[in-house]
Amino acid sequence: MVRLLVALAIAAAGVAPAAAQGPPPAIETPEGGAAQAAASPIAPATQAPRAPQAQQDTREAEAIRARLLSRLGRTEEALAAFAALLAKYPDDLALRADHVELLLDSGFTDRAEADLARLLLVDPGSARVRRLQARLEIDRGAPQRAAEILAALVEESPDDIGLRADLASARLAAGRWAQALSVYSDLLERSPDNEDWRAAHRDLLAGYAPRLLYSHLSLYQQQASHHVDELTWKGWVGEQWWVRAGTRYGQYHQQASAGNPAFTEHIVTPLVEVGFQATRRLLLRAGLEEPVRHETAQTTLRLGGAFDDGRLVTMTLDAAVHEIVTNPVAAIPLRGTRDRVTLDLSRRLTDWVVGFAHYEYRHYRASGEELGNAWEAAGRAEVALWRSPPLQVTLIPQLFFEEYTPDAGSPLRDQIAFIRRRDMLGMGLLVGWEVLPGLRVQVGSTGHRDLHRASTSWEVLGEVRWRIRRWVEMRVLYNRNTDGSLLGGTEQLFTANLEILY
Repeated sequence: MVRLLVALAIAAAGVAPAAAQGPPPAIETPEGGAAQAAASPIAPATQAPRAPQAQQDTREAEAIRARLLSRLGRTEEALAAFAALLAKYPDDLALRADHVELLLDSGFTDRAEADLARLLLVDPGSARVRRLQARLEIDRGAPQRAAEILAALVEESPDDIGLRADLASARLAAGRWAQALSVYSDLLERSPDNEDWRAAHRDLLAGYAPRLLYSHLSLYQQQASHHVDELTWKGWVGEQWWVRAGTRYGQYHQQASAGNPAFTEHIVTPLVEVGFQATRRLLLRAGLEEPVRHETAQTTLRLGGAFDDGRLVTMTLDAAVHEIVTNPVAAIPLRGTRDRVTLDLSRRLTDWVVGFAHYEYRHYRASGEELGNAWEAAGRAEVALWRSPPLQVTLIPQLFFEEYTPDAGSPLRDQIAFIRRRDMLGMGLLVGWEVLPGLRVQVGSTGHRDLHRASTSWEVLGEVRWRIRRWVEMRVLYNRNTDGSLLGGTEQLFTANLEILY
């Protein structure tokens, strides 16, 4: 009886009896059996449920851990942590928003879209959710829609500078560079010491400023030489339209050979080109040229486009109709022309490897007759062996295939001749050196083996790129190839480009 009273007193005080007191006494049950005191109303109470505050603290600790894993770049672990948290707390909107942000950062756009749709249903007015929606629209290739969402958010929160910066990026991605420039100007008024915004503002001014472009090309072959100068002006006439116009002058000299006298041709070509920047990633362009030779002109139509996702893939497509043929020089007096389609593709495969692919098809005519067809295909990889400023060393394995098929019976097939076929493998090495900020020098060499002709050739090049001022840039290239592009023999190529912004 005394022990029973002691147990009651301890239970009333909320303290569990010590284990050293031994097992509780047996109590008779209605069935006549004995049961332990643990089953009795006066037995020590089990541990109380965790308090709501403790649960909240645990949730916050787990969420902080998941966010830290994300910040540290441990994406798989962070995704697993968020998945476990969302399974336990499916209605936590802040947690789900963090998960969407991680998915977008990691490139899982489709998975982010599903989670974001759920957030929009529950809380469509949330500023953070709408901001995430804008990010999703950019990743899906709809930057204009993203800019509209962010513009509405800026109206609601005009003092949020971060929102304005996001709006500038979205408008630039949508090709609205003038609007983006205006937003960056406003940001710099609010925060003039922000170097990132100042750099973005400066790059926009440089990227879309009117400019003069001058280029020179000299090509020396065994029996011919080419000298071409081009001067053009390029300027934007709207947020998405630009115009390039100017003239090209070419002088082509052919030495005497096989009873044919030497001659020199002069061709003046007025040209105009119009570009449409559909989005920041997609460019379309079209142009006309009027090469004039001996007061006789012919029209060349040029069409093209370019795609650049800004991260991994770039692609360009060029087409020309009735393009004048100047190489070989013998084609000029025979009024040689060609129709051409060229496709170039590059893709970053890893941080250290970039792959390139090239294809071109050409159809030749001369003196009003069909001359023949040619195609070429090439591929190469640029493998960075060393990439630590100021030095970069790149290994370039490559292959090249080309075939020319003349039309049977054409009397001009011997006067305008090309190499019939080349199956080439090559290996090159390129060394780049940042001599000074804005001054880069590159030298390289490539060995080629033509499997079809069983011949070996070598190519060396040197290049200098110099940003003389922020508004003046120059590029000079020299290339020497022991196997020319026409009938073999050494070729030397010299090009120079000058770009002046104003």
